Amino acid sequence: MKLFRKVTNLVRNILLVVNVMVIVAMCACAYAGHFSPEHHPWLEVLVLGFPVPLTINLLFILIWLFISPRRMLIPIAGVLLCWGPLRAYFPVNKPQSPDNECIKVMSFNVAGFSIAQYKEGVLNTCVDYILNHDVDILCLQEANMGSASRKQWESLISEIYPYSRTIRRGGPKEVVAFYSKYPILASERIVNNTEKNTCGACLLDVEGDTVLLVNIHLKSTFLKENEKEEIGSMIQQRKIDREKGSVLKKLCLAAARRASQADSVAVFLEKHKGMTTILCGDFNDPPNSYSYHRVSQWLDNCYQSTGMGLAYTYCNNGMNVRIDNIFCSDDLETVKCEIDDKTDVSDHYPITAWIKKRPKR
Repeated sequence: MKLFRKVTNLVRNILLVVNVMVIVAMCACAYAGHFSPEHHPWLEVLVLGFPVPLTINLLFILIWLFISPRRMLIPIAGVLLCWGPLRAYFPVNKPQSPDNECIKVMSFNVAGFSIAQYKEGVLNTCVDYILNHDVDILCLQEANMGSASRKQWESLISEIYPYSRTIRRGGPKEVVAFYSKYPILASERIVNNTEKNTCGACLLDVEGDTVLLVNIHLKSTFLKENEKEEIGSMIQQRKIDREKGSVLKKLCLAAARRASQADSVAVFLEKHKGMTTILCGDFNDPPNSYSYHRVSQWLDNCYQSTGMGLAYTYCNNGMNVRIDNIFCSDDLETVKCEIDDKTDVSDHYPITAWIKKRPKR
């Protein structure tokens, strides 16, 4: 009996040490995004790894429930320590219904309209999807289109959105586009020191109010299909294969370049602090990343404020992540935000938010 007690206590103490180590790893992953990967690229591995120690820590709640209920407080304390990043990943909010005062905003990376299928009567199914989902403000990333199709696209889209702007930089996919039912007063490109990817802004006249609309597409990892499969395999197996370190290196280098772009966007937002602002875009980074953290210093995330559960805007080869976002300034209220994960017209899912002006205090 004494031997059994000793073994039991030893097992409990080992589990306790393991649980504490998991919590330390979880906190490191959760808050790694507060530090720039431009100077420490390896931090991206911690950022991407956050779901792993989080899942293990949640399992410890069940483990302690059966073998030592009082020690359930340990993994629960770990959850509370990472509450902010956890809520960014998995928000829980009471559903609300939009009213007539709301502006409907959509952000969508259309992958150059190249993934959608072609069918009779429209350019392709991605175009058809956009035309059939009437919104007030539409921000597209990778919105390039061949010259032969562009005129037809512009003719169709102008029937719904009389005001538009496109901002181009770098390669053929580096185009962000703005489409609005409200007048566009001015537009500009947000300058950054990277060779590719585009960030831009427009000033809108929304029923007499001037609104700053920002549309960003941060640096992609440009992984090949076999590399995406490798990353997906790592995620599913919850382990890193050292032989596949070159893929992780590519992820880290891309994160460093995104950090520079995010800094440029943050400087732009700071310069226009106090303006009514809506920001849309493809961050190519999860909710606990540096780029997300930099933007959320100035704006509120619409999905985090009103969304429900673990949702994804990009799903490919086991890589399920929410990398597309809509943010707004605190003088605006997000009533609803949803992600349409039922469509397959792009490699991203569109995200839509219903936003309205907060009452003046």
